[in-house]
Amino acid sequence: MAQAPSYAILAAPRRRLGGSRPGGRGMEAPPPQLRRRILRTFRNLCYAARDLPDPESGRKEIWKIKAWLRAGPERWDARGFAYLRYQQKEVEAIIKLAKYRAMKNRYYS
Repeated sequence: MAQAPSYAILAAPRRRLGGSRPGGRGMEAPPPQLRRRILRTFRNLCYAARDLPDPESGRKEIWKIKAWLRAGPERWDARGFAYLRYQQKEVEAIIKLAKYRAMKNRYYS
């Protein structure tokens, strides 16, 4: 009776627990182009939040959005990207409104 070599035991395939990627939570990576666009939009949103009239509320918004992105893999799709763009436009609209009000108060009051 021949024994299996000891290296055959070490080379046996191992089952991964918890998902399809090693170290992951079963989360599939988004396409690279979409991931880049999401990260770029989030970065632009972070920079825009600095110019909000109340910087503390801007930081809180960024924290909420960051937690929303980290919540699950379903957030890293085209719908998640559309949500980020919507949030970015909202922040930019608040900034423009604040600038308009400041200019109006400066010159017309």
